[in-house]
Amino acid sequence: MQRRRFLILGGATLSTALAGCLGGDDNGDPESVVESYWEAIDDLDPDAANELIHPDALDEPLTDDDMIFFDGLEITVLSTELIEEDEDEAIVEAVIEVDSDELSEPEEETTELLLERYEGQWLIMG
Repeated sequence: MQRRRFLILGGATLSTALAGCLGGDDNGDPESVVESYWEAIDDLDPDAANELIHPDALDEPLTDDDMIFFDGLEITVLSTELIEEDEDEAIVEAVIEVDSDELSEPEEETTELLLERYEGQWLIMG
């Protein structure tokens, strides 16, 4: 049971690392980009998540196979906070809650994401 809990939380953190960069529909708010990314992960939609990743991010795009790991998880963004922002870069801290039938209680994970502008849009670099 501890191993499964570790894998679930590790996967949530891994997807953040895989994200690299996020971009939002209006791209005026880095926090909304981060929220949209986690919503795409929760919806098991790698295409929507990949649209929010900067093309210069080093990580590979998410695939349907990657989404299998998140099937059965409920991921909720509890809060986001803009830590730093200038004209071309922003850092957003997100607190997410991960829940599933495999966990005795929901777990919280805090991540920081670096976003950069690309063609006027905020996208996740890592």
